[in-house]
Amino acid sequence: MFVGATLLFVVQPMVGKMILPPPWRHAGGVEHVMVFFQAALLAGYAYAHASTAWLAPRHGQALLHLGILVIPLSVLPLP
Repeated sequence: MFVGATLLFVVQPMVGKMILPPPWRHAGGVEHVMVFFQAALLAGYAYAHASTAWLAPRHGQALLHLGILVIPLSVLPLP
């Protein structure tokens, strides 16, 4: 677990700089990456809370999750 956590904190800033929008990518370093990931984490918690509060557990949440999964797969440059 220690190795996995260490790799996460080593790889996270590198990947974060690759996927940041251009104004942030050119403006700064790791602190911008960490702010981006913290904002994304907060948005993920809000999304999880809202989806469980407003959608049906099986069909509504499943369709929403699949729809949201398609967005990054179509945008990110995968090798």
